Amino acid sequence: MRTRLLLLVFVLQILLAACAPGSEPAADALAGAAAPVTEVVTFAPLPTIAPSATPTPAAIAAPTATPTPEPTATPVAPAKVLASYPIDNDGAVLSGRPLVLVFDRPMDAASVEAGLVISPAVTGSYEWEGAERLAFYPDGGWEAAAADGGDTWDVRLSAGVRAQDGGLLASEFRLRFGLSGRGSPIPVLMYHHVEDLGPDATEGKKDWTVSVDAFRSQMAYLEEHGWTSISSTMLAAYLLDGQPLPPRPVMISVDDGNRSFYENGWPIMQETSLRPVMFLVPSFAEYSGYVNWDEMRSMVAGGAWVGSHSYSHRNLREVPESELAWEMGDSRAILESQLGVTVDGFCFPYGGRGEAALAVIEDYGYRTGYSLNPIYWQRPEEPFFIGRLRVDYRTTMEDFSDLLPGG
Repeated sequence: MRTRLLLLVFVLQILLAACAPGSEPAADALAGAAAPVTEVVTFAPLPTIAPSATPTPAAIAAPTATPTPEPTATPVAPAKVLASYPIDNDGAVLSGRPLVLVFDRPMDAASVEAGLVISPAVTGSYEWEGAERLAFYPDGGWEAAAADGGDTWDVRLSAGVRAQDGGLLASEFRLRFGLSGRGSPIPVLMYHHVEDLGPDATEGKKDWTVSVDAFRSQMAYLEEHGWTSISSTMLAAYLLDGQPLPPRPVMISVDDGNRSFYENGWPIMQETSLRPVMFLVPSFAEYSGYVNWDEMRSMVAGGAWVGSHSYSHRNLREVPESELAWEMGDSRAILESQLGVTVDGFCFPYGGRGEAALAVIEDYGYRTGYSLNPIYWQRPEEPFFIGRLRVDYRTTMEDFSDLLPGG
């Protein structure tokens, strides 16, 4: 290709020279021209491009079909009856008060009403105070319902009664109550000192003391058998207002605020769900053998309740009327001011329930008064004569069990 081009150029140059004016004849130009040098250039052949093949799509792996697991149903805890009015075996129910059941969660009203049976049968109406609290009002009161028979009723709430979250009452709830029995079975235990006594301890000292091991066993017994500690406020609300209590209520009263209880008994109680009602004497706070105000405050912060045991621990039968305001009224005011609590229970020192003191006890803000009467049957018409059960150094566990209702 290149050689041809060179020859063509050479011929054209000769022709142009021959045609130019004054030029020699073309033959002479051709004769005098040098012979061209032939250069052979070899070109590599162009590559052959094959048509592109249609690409095979890459195989896409199909996901393995894993079935979505069914959600695991979260078990629903059984529903519970937390409290009632009346409690089981209460024989001093007031006629105009309703039967009240308090549940631990919102309940299905229709289910509860269908599962509640009162024997002998009583007509009446249901009122729900929120979804957790049911009140049944008998037509005409319980006295009217008793006209055709006795004045004692059995209440049964069937197992399987349903809560709004689907939880079922795990076991049947039952109680019996009446109008003309001995009273409300609410034990109030009485303690003073908790310490170990030596062999030379007097009988008088043993009367007001329990050993550390005995106290620990007694608290464990209460908790294991389902007793729930209550305050004087809760007791007053039940007796005077018809407010519900847990199934096995017990008050654990501790008189005076002795240091031995603070050092030995209080730590034991803190290991349980039980709490005491401390009947305190404000003037004792300055003495080394008793808890001081800071120690009292720490007990209140730990769940202890407080009542008054007078200002100076004198027998109120022997106190002049002019000094009752100090012993009853001022003692309450001091305790409330120092401890930031409400004080509505008064414990009579030495059980001294003088007529003058009884005449003014309500005026000083108290709703219950505590005696030395050794019974657990409490009467709603006698809120200032609450019986208490003394626990002492000689009390065995069998004795302790016998102190309690059903023991």
